Amino acid sequence: MMFILTGLLLSLALACQPPRYIEPDLQLRPGPPVFFADPYVERSIAPIYVMPQTAPEKVPGGLVFAPEVDTDLKGKQRVGRELGRVFFRTWQGQGVLRSLQYAEDTPWPGKERAMEQAGRRDAELVIRPTITHVLLGGSQGTTSLALEVAIFDASTEELLWSMEHSGRMENAPDEDFIVFTRKTRMPASPEYVVMYSLAFDLAKPVRQWARGLDWRKDLAPLDRSY
Repeated sequence: MMFILTGLLLSLALACQPPRYIEPDLQLRPGPPVFFADPYVERSIAPIYVMPQTAPEKVPGGLVFAPEVDTDLKGKQRVGRELGRVFFRTWQGQGVLRSLQYAEDTPWPGKERAMEQAGRRDAELVIRPTITHVLLGGSQGTTSLALEVAIFDASTEELLWSMEHSGRMENAPDEDFIVFTRKTRMPASPEYVVMYSLAFDLAKPVRQWARGLDWRKDLAPLDRSY
């Protein structure tokens, strides 16, 4: 009877979780079993303030600058550079543009110089991410990020895209269901996971636009948790 009750309660717990992002891991040990659940990133709706009205004639290349961190944070240049690398690799992995380069050691040099650097690197677009909020909670607390992304035409300096996004990951408290306990299994660097989720969302409309497809359907991602 106890095994049946344990199975029913475990099924109920699993049913309450986002099914695609939870990997159950039951570890046998003395006492009630422990169910480990992966955390998920809670994300806001991603508003887009400026968007292009026409698609490019061919898929452009882009130059990504290391994000500035607009908040008081020890070692914020290093944090911006590392999170910028996550943003860059996410867009690179999604094949957003024809080619993508990361000016990892170059802080934003101003619009005119940024366009000149893009021209020397055969990049039609300049991508400027800015981290407007960051809270690093580590594996024990809450981590949150807010990101702004501006994309410029390198030849005209025209602002093509202006969008922002934010998300957070919480270390949920243990939940005791009497016959088993559910614990949250936090990653070592949750800020990387949050940045990946934000970059992944913002990549969708830009990738569609770069290929002359209908990018407007991806302009406002729904509020959802991953």
